[in-house]
Amino acid sequence: MRNRDLPLLVPGQFVSAGKDWQDETCQLYMIWGILNPNGPTLYTLGSVKPDSSSRIFFRWMHFLGGETVFSPTQLKPVMYQDIFDETLRIQEHLRSGGKQGLFDVIPDFFVIDGRDETLSRMAQDLLQHLSPADLNWGRYIAYVRQFGTDYFGRAGAEIREFYEDQLLAARRKGLDEPKELGAVRARYGGIPQFTEAELPSWTYSKQTADILQEWWSFVSAEEHQVSALATLRAMWNGASGFSKHAGLETVSPWAEASAFLNGLDFAFSANRLTPRELEALHNEAQKGNIDAQCELASRLLFGDGVEKNPTEAAQWLEMASSAGNSWAQTAYAVELRRSGGAAEQTRALELLRQATNSGNARANMLLGMSFIEGAVVDTDRPLGLAHLINAALAGDEAARKALHVQAATDFPSEDWTAAFDRVPWPKYTFLLGPAVAGHFADFPKKAKDVETDLGKQWMVDEASSVRDWFSRGGVVERSFSALFDQTIAFADPYIGLGIIDGQPVTVVTVSAKDLVDERGFPMIKALEASDLDVAASIIGSIDGRKWVRTAVQRIPSSDVLIPAMKP
Repeated sequence: MRNRDLPLLVPGQFVSAGKDWQDETCQLYMIWGILNPNGPTLYTLGSVKPDSSSRIFFRWMHFLGGETVFSPTQLKPVMYQDIFDETLRIQEHLRSGGKQGLFDVIPDFFVIDGRDETLSRMAQDLLQHLSPADLNWGRYIAYVRQFGTDYFGRAGAEIREFYEDQLLAARRKGLDEPKELGAVRARYGGIPQFTEAELPSWTYSKQTADILQEWWSFVSAEEHQVSALATLRAMWNGASGFSKHAGLETVSPWAEASAFLNGLDFAFSANRLTPRELEALHNEAQKGNIDAQCELASRLLFGDGVEKNPTEAAQWLEMASSAGNSWAQTAYAVELRRSGGAAEQTRALELLRQATNSGNARANMLLGMSFIEGAVVDTDRPLGLAHLINAALAGDEAARKALHVQAATDFPSEDWTAAFDRVPWPKYTFLLGPAVAGHFADFPKKAKDVETDLGKQWMVDEASSVRDWFSRGGVVERSFSALFDQTIAFADPYIGLGIIDGQPVTVVTVSAKDLVDERGFPMIKALEASDLDVAASIIGSIDGRKWVRTAVQRIPSSDVLIPAMKP
């Protein structure tokens, strides 16, 4: 694709462009659209790399115009969290300028590039956070259920519903058919989708988890996406043709929108397996290869690159579960739960228990909600919360959200305390070093000087500071003395001092339970060794002294099994 008219992207500033552009470095993450015969609209979210860094952009295209907004942040590289965060910034920028946001109208289709699962979850989270609270999801779902992929039929019925509602309102005021409604009748009166429309009955409803899931299952299905894009093209060309008769100039013909998508190789079937690849995967699974069994089950379960076949998927999940694979145990448990039988529900709970004992985050989340809701097992809120905390500490986003919901309920504080006591909290060890002048300015330069008055006072000050941070009692893992070139002292149970590569360091090891918020509750967050700012964000600066993290290591805690489920 040729670079064409990409605007100048000023670092640190939002940049808006109203004209069409193409760039070979562009990557699309997701597209969605509104299928309105009078004005179909295409929306895209992606990134472009004009130099050594990338910028996230949001672009909407309509046959009468369009606009692209580039976020201000230069990214190297682009991470999933960057896409989410920059999209939120773009939304805020649009709103502050009095413009429409990304999801002011419920999308009629949604396509994720390569069917990336993380991007799929992100798309649903974005819609949940950014769509207006007053959108009528009840009406939308009613139309989807009745018309499915018959978009022109749905559009005719929606126009008919609008016409009848407005006509009824006029007659209640003693008026005849208003002129603008007469124009609607004149335009659509010869179209069967309007004249013969059967209107669905609906009840107003805001967005709910069930409605969102039903909507996503519909708009993200491949057969729906193919049909939707074909309809988008037909509506785009039809609206462009009508605009000519109305004296309107088509600014963006369909060819431009199509070129923007096709030039980027935006494919629905990026993971489609060839017959030879599928045969090879089957052979490996039949030989007992657990990884192959799990991959084949996943593909069959979700229709990823193969024809969807939940029945065969369950067979492979059962085999991999019997071999002890925690992912398969969790996925098989979910499938068994859907069947609804008592025996299947009992088996599902046993599989989840096995998976949680292996540390599976999603199994902990599902089992936690079972205990909280009393689903099949007796209600045990502390145990349920403990499972959710385990899942959240392992990075499960759904568990973290579930904990936020539970925190807003009227659970007694003793339930939370009991839950905290049941969690096998991980431990984190921080190594802090004097990369800049300040914090260690008064540290004795020689190990023998630690016995001097200055050295002793320095250690007292350090111990006092650490006590202030981790007042609940962090501990030093003695095994970490092996990291030191020379161990100076373990003068306090909270802190260890030593020399690494000739530099003095402080070692602090704490339990995740002791990293608390302003309420005294543990900050339930998964910490990783690659998190470069973890020490700075948790420890901060004390009395103006500068702290620099030289390493962060996660220390496995002793095995503490979650209490067994009640029968």
